[in-house]
Amino acid sequence: MKKVLIVEDDVNLGRTLAGTLEFNKLQVYYSDGNDDVLETFYQVNPDIILMDVLLPRDQNGFKIAEKIRKGKNQVPILFIT
Repeated sequence: MKKVLIVEDDVNLGRTLAGTLEFNKLQVYYSDGNDDVLETFYQVNPDIILMDVLLPRDQNGFKIAEKIRKGKNQVPILFIT
């Protein structure tokens, strides 16, 4: 089963995305950006990431993606904003 990591601080949008993806037989993991997104990423090892750009705690989706790429990981990242 393919794994999707959703990084979205809007809980309603995150739930809607997760529900739609789960309905389509994908395994969904969710981060609202208040946790360590990179730690979640490395634990889950997703096949794709849906990432918001503006996140709480002064986090930024672009900066998180940059850190993932520095680790030589080529997981697809779709920015949702």
